[in-house]
Amino acid sequence: MARSASNLSLRRKIFDLKDKKDPFEIVKEKDRYEFIEANRGQNTENEYGLTILSDENLIMLYERGGSRFYANYIYEITSDNGIEIMKEYDLGLYGNYYIDKSEIVKPNGSVEQAERSGSNMVFNNLEIGDVIYISYESEYGSYGRFYKDYDNVFSAQGYHPIKEYSLRIITENNQPLNYEVLNGNMTFKNIEVDGMKGYEWTASNVPGIGTSEDYMKPMSDIGTRIHISTIKDWNEISDWYSDLVRSQIEVEDEVKNVIAKIFPNGHAGLTDEQKAKTIYDFITDEFTYSYVSFKQSGYVPQKPSKTITSKLGDCKDFSTLFVALASQVDLDANLVLILTSDYGENSLRLPSRDFNHCIVKSKIDGEEYFIELTDKFLPFKSFPETLDGAIALEIPFNATGSTNDIFNLKEVNFEPSIVTTDAIVTVTDDNYQATITTDVSSSASSYLRSLLDEESEKLKKKI
Repeated sequence: MARSASNLSLRRKIFDLKDKKDPFEIVKEKDRYEFIEANRGQNTENEYGLTILSDENLIMLYERGGSRFYANYIYEITSDNGIEIMKEYDLGLYGNYYIDKSEIVKPNGSVEQAERSGSNMVFNNLEIGDVIYISYESEYGSYGRFYKDYDNVFSAQGYHPIKEYSLRIITENNQPLNYEVLNGNMTFKNIEVDGMKGYEWTASNVPGIGTSEDYMKPMSDIGTRIHISTIKDWNEISDWYSDLVRSQIEVEDEVKNVIAKIFPNGHAGLTDEQKAKTIYDFITDEFTYSYVSFKQSGYVPQKPSKTITSKLGDCKDFSTLFVALASQVDLDANLVLILTSDYGENSLRLPSRDFNHCIVKSKIDGEEYFIELTDKFLPFKSFPETLDGAIALEIPFNATGSTNDIFNLKEVNFEPSIVTTDAIVTVTDDNYQATITTDVSSSASSYLRSLLDEESEKLKKKI
């Protein structure tokens, strides 16, 4: 098991050999068909025609790392809209998993199996009053510095009303677990399962949020969420990423050659703003941004020398290059990990690696600025909407002795976006002439600049 923490079948064999009962069988809810019969048809009103009768989640955290997950979802269709939502359902599973139930329970108690391809399900002949019953298990292993740790966020409230919600976590080695409930109240208690420490959160008759509206806050800021993490504090994350990046920031000949090119007369006597803008213009003018999901592309940035020679990089590559160049001209700069504002202001509460972006924080003439490097059309010192209120964690180059915590990017220094329109209208007896001039500055100009990417440099500079 030390070499295969996510092997589900091997875990079961070990339980059999030890003649021990599976911990999940001890704590999971029983008699689900009786539950369905007792709770269906109560006509809970909601906007989507779907009621969640049961949302049950079990987690086992293993001593040697890795975790096991069990879910039991029971949905009742209450309108045609619910049929549209549930006729095709994808659990999005990969790796080691086992689907136990994927069926329709009809009002007369008969059962019809879903068609399945992997974890994608098709429920044929769905009707109002039908109940969909899904249960599955999966196991996951991890790697790297945090291979024994676990962090996650569980949604206990969404658009659909929930009759019964439960989350139970069992820790094989009784390891401490940090947890926090946001935007609601849950019934909590400590449990013991076959000598192992456990945690339980439950709720009943949870109302749905209602209809989604334009400009409403992200669900993470309004729906009940349970945040879980075994990682001690945010310093652990900051130190880990600082170690990763420090090994990559090598001032090789390519970096020195760039410094000589963009600062031909040296940097002595230049202000911090002049130095920062020179580096910013070099990166945004000379390099092509390659978008790959932050986690999918790995956490380790490529070396600055590779970014320079390939002229291609993602957010962490450009940010690392900026920090490397800044270090050569006495400019204070650090990386900042970001979870963009579209995820909400409370989507990360406990230590986690679930960031999706990377930028730079630089001290420019005594003032702190947060610098976005992936938009070549964004003017220097602008602040895009995706960063407004975003969750941030600074990564010092040398984390020894530092104390770091997450914060939201609010009330930061930036050049404001200003749109000014002047209109001159000349009216004569039989005609009129109008001249309209609009000036757009800072981040508001990025989109307009992108439209004119193929136009003349002269026209682009006017905008």
